Amino acid sequence: MDSVLQQLLSLRQIEYLVVDRQLNILETSLGVKKFADFPQEVKPTKPLCLGFPELVGVEDILIAILEGRKDSFELKGIGRLSVQGHPLYVDLYVLKPQNTQDLGNRLVVFVEDVTERMVLEQKLVQRSNEVSLLLEAWDSSNEYLNKIIQSLANALLVTTRSGIIKMVNQSANNLFGYSKEELMGTQISKVIVESNLLLEASQRYFLAQEFSRDIEVVGLTKQGTQVAIAFSCSAIQTNRENIPDYIYVGRAISKR
Repeated sequence: MDSVLQQLLSLRQIEYLVVDRQLNILETSLGVKKFADFPQEVKPTKPLCLGFPELVGVEDILIAILEGRKDSFELKGIGRLSVQGHPLYVDLYVLKPQNTQDLGNRLVVFVEDVTERMVLEQKLVQRSNEVSLLLEAWDSSNEYLNKIIQSLANALLVTTRSGIIKMVNQSANNLFGYSKEELMGTQISKVIVESNLLLEASQRYFLAQEFSRDIEVVGLTKQGTQVAIAFSCSAIQTNRENIPDYIYVGRAISKR
């Protein structure tokens, strides 16, 4: 094979073999043996498939390339072990050179070292699988937490610092007569007449790291009925520094 072409192939870590119509080896590059499954079988006059058993069964395809009925053939990601026992991956490309008189009625098999690419792909797949497992675990945990929240006997409201409702449970829906969709994104003052008392109590909790209990306020149902409610208040830190969300857990009480 042309010496310039050999130099170009070496830059890309590509070795080659030249085979005849019977798929017997005629010529090899110096380093191609390290990519073979049976290196001792890669030498002139030996059948190509002895060194590269992956090509067993595709002989008709190779002949079709030789006869011009097919352009090329490739096998990607073939696994090997190096002499040191490290993973080694190669891609095989088979084609018939065009307008090359010295090769005549022959095929060239290019063998490219793609170990770095395959190892990187495997790492990416592994990371992707790990992320998928984490997301599945998070979804399962989140679903379980939501079930707990929805099963609470007491009403639960979670708001922003400015009083915008971010979360409610079924008990809160039942207490105030609103659906979840009707409450989400609205001000807590929609259902609590003295909502400023709750907000102030929660702010005190956040600053003093104390838990406020049994703050009595007047709630307002969708039908306009007032109901006395005792709330316990706390705060939870959000992803935004020093900007908490407020948590209110309440129960209806009898008017005194």
